[in-house]
Amino acid sequence: MQMYKTFKGKGTFEEHANSNIKEAKGLILESFLRPVPFNTKYYKIVLLLAYDRTKDPVLADRILRRLTNAYSVGFHYSSYSCSICNTRVGRGINLSPCPHTQLGRPTYKQQDGRLVYRKCENGQGFECSSVNTPAFVSAIGTHIYDVRSL
Repeated sequence: MQMYKTFKGKGTFEEHANSNIKEAKGLILESFLRPVPFNTKYYKIVLLLAYDRTKDPVLADRILRRLTNAYSVGFHYSSYSCSICNTRVGRGINLSPCPHTQLGRPTYKQQDGRLVYRKCENGQGFECSSVNTPAFVSAIGTHIYDVRSL
């Protein structure tokens, strides 16, 4: 199965408080790929999220009023390669990340225009959270639907 499809049916949360599945705020209804606007060579995962008003009415209201519009996925992977230098990092391979993909360092664009990212291997999605600060600018949701008004 393609990695992006593994998110479908998993829980939605707030700020990655995902240790207890029973506290999920909703579900990921669907997942698909779309080209990123600045370079159609690359694609991003787009998720259709559902947040249940009965689980967290305050969060649902903030989303509907567009006070909260950023999201972040949670997924496991076995290893990754750097898009710039191809350094491979993972258990049993190499535990030291290259300078481009160090933990806590944002990975975006090099000064020469090359995109820095981790090419993850054996990925498995397990959640998506509403967050105050997304890791990437493309993680901001622009389409909000209230099923009561459809």
